[in-house]
Amino acid sequence: MIERRTFLTSAAAAGAATLSAPAWISRAFAQEGDNGRDRAAELRDLSAAYRRAQQQGRPLLVLVVPEDGGARWERAHAFGELLNHGTDATLTNLAMAEVACSTMTSLRRLVPQAGDGEPWMVLVEPDQHPAVARRIAVELPENPSQWTDREQPDYEQRVESAIDQRMAILSASLEEAIAGDAEMIARRARVAEHALDAALVQRVHAAIRRGTVPAELLEAAPAIVRAGARDRAPVLAQLAENARERLVRRPLPGSYWATSWGCGVTVEGRDDNVMVGCGMGHVPERSRRFLYWYTSPASMYE
Repeated sequence: MIERRTFLTSAAAAGAATLSAPAWISRAFAQEGDNGRDRAAELRDLSAAYRRAQQQGRPLLVLVVPEDGGARWERAHAFGELLNHGTDATLTNLAMAEVACSTMTSLRRLVPQAGDGEPWMVLVEPDQHPAVARRIAVELPENPSQWTDREQPDYEQRVESAIDQRMAILSASLEEAIAGDAEMIARRARVAEHALDAALVQRVHAAIRRGTVPAELLEAAPAIVRAGARDRAPVLAQLAENARERLVRRPLPGSYWATSWGCGVTVEGRDDNVMVGCGMGHVPERSRRFLYWYTSPASMYE
């Protein structure tokens, strides 16, 4: 379900999926206060993402970081499942947006009328005046409990089915918001052409006609590539791969990438990781790489 709201920018001129978090992780993610977030850095990163979206003529997709620790664990892994294991079609849709992670508290400072509550995502259209925010609310299936259902013969099958359903629901919601139909894609291409340098736009169109688009053009003008390529499978595959490079192999603004098997977290690109030898945790394979929304690994244990 997508809610549309208009707002004036001031700073930039539910059922969630339960992933059977071990008790120590539930306690850590349920910290009081800022939950290990650097709010000034969060607002700075979000503002920079907004400016990039505005300058490049693309929407800003905000993955909402909830204040509740348990909900953070659930969303972090659901988004990780989608980004790491999503189809080319999903990544092609995501390619057209600037993506960042933020709490609603920080988002409302940048976008005063982003709305109340904590939808899973908010899509901001910075080209419109007043701009438009689309709140993307979803209900996702829970995993069976590793504590009560683990010995059931169909446990693993049910876990994998729940992951598939979560990915499908998130993917469909994003397609509706970002690339709902051919006209929406064409409109996004027109917005990008208006925002970008004319010579760059000409280079993009020439590359599409040749059938091979360099990475720098895929990154600079994904909507133009998507609209121009239409059903050209090789070019669309290039666009999806470029999205993986930008959104999966690099950290998103407002987040790190991390992995966990249920007993400790390894945060990519950091040397201050904290491990716990509990021997009790379990995280499904496709859920193990996830978005990490703390300032440092140690903040989970403070």
